[in-house]
Amino acid sequence: MEIEYQIGDATIPVAGNVIIAHICNNVGKWGRGFVVPLGKKYPKAKDVYLNQSWEWDRGMAWASLGKVDIVPIGEGVWVANMIA
Repeated sequence: MEIEYQIGDATIPVAGNVIIAHICNNVGKWGRGFVVPLGKKYPKAKDVYLNQSWEWDRGMAWASLGKVDIVPIGEGVWVANMIA
């Protein structure tokens, strides 16, 4: 198997059925780095992540290391918000 490198905008899928992998923090913050263009292009991914943050104050497991929240964005496109 060969690795193929692509240069461009990671928020724009280059093929059908794409999962955009997004490494998240576990403190409920969204505002620097890759999340800025991701949130502008796909506000639903941002909203789902931020709306989960109320659980963190109650010590629930959403923010546990390894948690993945897959957000359907549109036809064949998902954002995987991954706590890592």
